[in-house]
Amino acid sequence: MTDVAARLATAVEAGDADDVLAVVESADWRGMDPAEANVLLRQVALYGYSGRTQRYADAVRAMRAGGCEPDLASCALLEDNERAVQILSADPGALDQADASGATALHYAAERGNAALVAELCERGANVDAVDHRGRRALEHALHAGPWKTEPATEVVALLRRHGATVDFWTLAALGDAAGLVALLEDGRNGVDDHSADGRTALYHAAHNNHLPAVTALLDAGADPNCACADGQTALYTACLHMLSQECDIEIVRALVAHGAEMTLPAAIVLEDLDLVGTLAARDPAVLAGQDHDTPLGYAIHAWRPRALACLIDVGARPNASNWGHIERIARDDALVQDLRRRAAAGGVQ
Repeated sequence: MTDVAARLATAVEAGDADDVLAVVESADWRGMDPAEANVLLRQVALYGYSGRTQRYADAVRAMRAGGCEPDLASCALLEDNERAVQILSADPGALDQADASGATALHYAAERGNAALVAELCERGANVDAVDHRGRRALEHALHAGPWKTEPATEVVALLRRHGATVDFWTLAALGDAAGLVALLEDGRNGVDDHSADGRTALYHAAHNNHLPAVTALLDAGADPNCACADGQTALYTACLHMLSQECDIEIVRALVAHGAEMTLPAAIVLEDLDLVGTLAARDPAVLAGQDHDTPLGYAIHAWRPRALACLIDVGARPNASNWGHIERIARDDALVQDLRRRAAAGGVQ
């Protein structure tokens, strides 16, 4: 990782727009490899220049003014459709050209919910069923709310389907079509725990895209809530993960647990089952050592479960300065923050 990339990652993690802008303004964007510059551009935009937030809008503008020229993927995500069309006109072969992740311009436009560019790409003949290296098509990107958008891109979904995108058992789950799922299961065309080409279950897709009726229909049809995807993820894992951005109905977590999903520490935190939080943390004290967002401490902060957070602090979790900054920003409650600090001080936490 280069010095600029490392400093930018630290500033973005801290969520300080002034620090991000300072790093951006100190970098030599014209002298940087364009591919690397675009990776950093997309990193900053993801956390601060997207359909979710404009926190780093000044930083993105400064990067571009400093010589960071958006490539086709960045144009799709930044919704710079005019430049995207210019790139495509100069190089028609870029239409279905895949990057290192196997993603095409259509994948990125669908990820952002950039309907205008999706329409342009489809009219130019883009392959709507092209898959990236994770086995995902543009349709799957459009159907999911995050991280570049706050809700599924329904207009993009309609465009892709109108241009012939395939809709199968797993796509129905991602669409939340409970009736369609039940019909296919009753016809015997699919098994409830069948895996798709990308190794996912229908239950995973339904939970991943926040469709409680589809989750319930699949569980009632006998779906195994502990049936893992090819990469080991379960429906409960993805449901808990998306509590971080408030993109999951907590009733999905409850339904999965009620149908036998194996309880995890994130699930216990989400449900604020404090006895279980303490028990699971005591079973593996090492999990309390980290402070990043993907640790139990970070998870309780960013999913904002203050009672579970207090429990973790009581049993030994150690918030750092960055954690406290996020706690204060999210809580907006001086009394609550003071109580958490008292608990931390009582446990010897700095």
